[in-house]
Amino acid sequence: MLTRILLSIAFLFSALFLPWWLTVSLGILAVGFFRMYIVVVFGGFLMDMLFGVAEPRLFGFSFIYTGIFLILALIAWFLDRAILE
Repeated sequence: MLTRILLSIAFLFSALFLPWWLTVSLGILAVGFFRMYIVVVFGGFLMDMLFGVAEPRLFGFSFIYTGIFLILALIAWFLDRAILE
């Protein structure tokens, strides 16, 4: 339990202050080992609200990190369901 709380705090801290590649790495760790889906999607949303810019190649879509972390969480959830059943 303490590990999950510390990893959540570290992930949200990295979303605010560390480079994007370190945040994505911590997000993969959080989803892969601890199944922290909501925290990871919230961190992506936080990153998009602070640093997101509308991408013209994606038709003005500015929630890139939210989309990446949401897809990561959905794939991890689906794989978790498929493996355990």
